[in-house]
Amino acid sequence: MSVLDGYGDAHRLFLQSLVDHSMYTQDDALKLANTAAAQVKLTGLKSQSELVDFVGLINTKLKDLQMKVMSIKSQATKETHYALVNQVDDTAAEYATESDKAGIELYNLLIDAILSADGSISKGDAILCAREVKAARKSNTEVEECIVTWMAEGWLEYAGRSGKAAHITLGPRAMLELDTYMKDRQSEGEEIPVCPICSRLAIVGERCGSCTSKLCAPCFDTMHDKAQKKMRCPTCKAGWEGSHDEDAAGPAAGMAVAEDAAMDEDAPGPAAESDTPEPKRSSRRSGRSGR
Repeated sequence: MSVLDGYGDAHRLFLQSLVDHSMYTQDDALKLANTAAAQVKLTGLKSQSELVDFVGLINTKLKDLQMKVMSIKSQATKETHYALVNQVDDTAAEYATESDKAGIELYNLLIDAILSADGSISKGDAILCAREVKAARKSNTEVEECIVTWMAEGWLEYAGRSGKAAHITLGPRAMLELDTYMKDRQSEGEEIPVCPICSRLAIVGERCGSCTSKLCAPCFDTMHDKAQKKMRCPTCKAGWEGSHDEDAAGPAAGMAVAEDAAMDEDAPGPAAESDTPEPKRSSRRSGRSGR
């Protein structure tokens, strides 16, 4: 039998590991599903498209709980991630991490700073944000520790923009968990960029020179690669001004981190990816997704 024949223990093992680990890359999610299948002696998955079907079976069971396993492509690295997401409308102050009150306030301030800076801020800017925290003063070291933790959890990531050493932007988990919250802010009159192609938040991306549209980086890359002639804005149809920034993500992110580290030996580096853990057979945790 195959894990695609119906919901069962393999899906429960996958879901438990996703709750414990918070987020997986697409490749690791496929490995995890196949590890879970092997543990219950079922035929595993052969492709990413089968992973989508596997996750679909899980989501049929989560619907009544207002939870959903969702995927999103990082706007900085372009890598696809899977996470268990709370579907209930929440404010940013209620996101699922283990941060204390001061940490939650700091994260809210970072969101505002990233939006004001059109997509990313420097580590120095993040430290300045900490000075506005009213709950409790955090030292520079504590701020850096918060940033490292939030990067490991997917709430932040390095933007990797050319010429911007180790700039920080919202991570894939934030893009999933805070999507509704951010769009509510947009409906209230705030300038929150939403990609006109995929309708997701366009935090890291490219702006049209003729209108207010901003394409998220993955959609911009897709349009740029497919454009046989001059690329046109999907909103105003004007020819897209400017050239594509080839350093918007990928290797530049790593070089940016190294450049920042050279300027500040105490700067935190990006969290190293760990091996995919074995799915757990039992759970003593419940509640919302995340930490």
